[in-house]
Amino acid sequence: MAFRSALSGILLLTIIGAVARSEDWPSWRGPNRDDISAETGLLQEWPEGGPEKLWTSHDAGLGYSGFSTSQGILFTMGADGATEGSNEFVIALNAETGEKIWQQNVGNYLDNGWGGGPRSTPTISGDLLVAIGGKGNVVCLSVKDGAEQWRASLTELGGTIPSWGYCESALIDGDKVLVTPGGDKGTVACFDLKTGKLLWQSAEIKEQANYASIIVANH
Repeated sequence: MAFRSALSGILLLTIIGAVARSEDWPSWRGPNRDDISAETGLLQEWPEGGPEKLWTSHDAGLGYSGFSTSQGILFTMGADGATEGSNEFVIALNAETGEKIWQQNVGNYLDNGWGGGPRSTPTISGDLLVAIGGKGNVVCLSVKDGAEQWRASLTELGGTIPSWGYCESALIDGDKVLVTPGGDKGTVACFDLKTGKLLWQSAEIKEQANYASIIVANH
């Protein structure tokens, strides 16, 4: 199978730009991870000739990350190459213009022979962002300028990189960050959002990591 770059070019259309301006989409599948938007007044059909193209960016590199948005800024992940020694990164783009605001390294590039690069979508809470690289590198960055606040490694927590890489998007629940390193030390791990301190790791659940992201369920 030929290597496919999901983010070699990014095309933002009028309808997407409008959503980015009015409602934040701070996580994978939206605020509640259910693909439901509270937006109203959206287009019911494309205009004749299609939506107006606002801009195109080629800065996001290689990978399969989705987009999150906050305060008119788009966040996603990419990789700067497809060879050993390449790096994965988080990138912030102005939603109105496509201008790159900042870019921050996450860790070494994941290559599994079927299409490498990051799979995670950045998760935003206030002025902080958490992202996970394909090899399990977890970083907490400043939304404003990309400055690194803390980092962790899912493999150092006992996890084994899945065949397709770590694909989950971190869950931020209040002041806690939840991820799934998998392995004998515990499938789920919880960090303090501000400090990166490991608060706990599941003692009884010790399955290997797969490709799902955590959601909150009230019961």
